Amino acid sequence: MDEKEKKRRGYFGATAFVTAASFSALLNRLGIGTGLHPLWLNVLRLWLSVAFLWPVLLLLRRDELSEWRQAPRRVKLLTLLSGAMLALHFSTWTMALSKIDSVVVTSIWSASTLFTVIGASVFLHERTPLAALAGLLLAACGMVVTALGASASHALGIGYSLLTAVAFSGYTLCGRCVRGKLDSLVYNTLIYTVAAVCVLFCALIGRASPAQIDAGSFLTGLGLCLICTIFGHSMHNYALGFLKAQTVNVISLGEVVTGPLLVFLVLHEV
Repeated sequence: MDEKEKKRRGYFGATAFVTAASFSALLNRLGIGTGLHPLWLNVLRLWLSVAFLWPVLLLLRRDELSEWRQAPRRVKLLTLLSGAMLALHFSTWTMALSKIDSVVVTSIWSASTLFTVIGASVFLHERTPLAALAGLLLAACGMVVTALGASASHALGIGYSLLTAVAFSGYTLCGRCVRGKLDSLVYNTLIYTVAAVCVLFCALIGRASPAQIDAGSFLTGLGLCLICTIFGHSMHNYALGFLKAQTVNVISLGEVVTGPLLVFLVLHEV
């Protein structure tokens, strides 16, 4: 496959991710609005994803799964770490949305570009393209503006938002390291499984109540599963097989605009 085709596939995957991820803030807001604890919303999201993907994986990629069992220890550890980072990202993202407005959350989340650029330079020795540098500047400006405009009562939500940026960066960097060595379906199924176990463990240890799981919250979790996870994050990881982590992260900044816009149009949240 030539470089032009790799870039075409990478940009397609990254753009598809932004499109799907744009619904994340809205669906999380709707799920939280049902009274369901944010952690249990993520339990629904991830376990539904796992339930959908494992049968497909065993049917279509059984041989590739066998190859993963023989993969180097570093690849296995990075896959596990990526799943843990995804669990942290989902959990802190939803907790942040339960505390502060989606505009504030996504603005601070854009700092993930900063962390990804630094991480890619230190750990992957990848040069930063001009587009990523522009995204870095945008993220820094967004963080400063948001911090200046936030009140003390929003401190917890801001903390969650910053954690989700760090976790998303770690998840992206791990994906960049592993995706060239693992099939996309195998990688996605494995990290979603790890994330599902981690989130369920946190929900049980934190004694979060699942009592509010009803038809409304289940449908919201199903929407997060199908739109934002199986399609959205899977395309994000697909793109990492062709593009640098910084480039994929910069493209994902489109969610800073589209996510809050959907929340405004549907829920009239300013």
